[in-house]
Amino acid sequence: MREKKAREMVKYFFTDEEKKEFGSSIAQAIKNKSSRELELKSVSTQIKSDIAREDANIDSLTEKIQSGYEYRGVECRLNYNVKKKLVYYIRIDDDETIIRTRGMRAEEIQDDLPIED
Repeated sequence: MREKKAREMVKYFFTDEEKKEFGSSIAQAIKNKSSRELELKSVSTQIKSDIAREDANIDSLTEKIQSGYEYRGVECRLNYNVKKKLVYYIRIDDDETIIRTRGMRAEEIQDDLPIED
């Protein structure tokens, strides 16, 4: 009689030790999954925050392009016209553009009164 070897699928019953090892592996897999889910949540929150920041940047730049201007603080010198009781705010960078005009305050008018000894 001639013999050969072959491999067939048969039902195999796990030992208690193998089942215990599977249980430990499941517990570790659950722990790993929970950890990764927390990481995903954290990363997702960070990415959402990054996206929101970029959206705000896009909105700001779009507004600048559409309007063609923005408000910026510029250094001004104050020119007091005592006769008209007006104060002119003049841009220092071009030394001619009047940004705004306002009336002199009482203390500013007082500063220009002559002091008698």
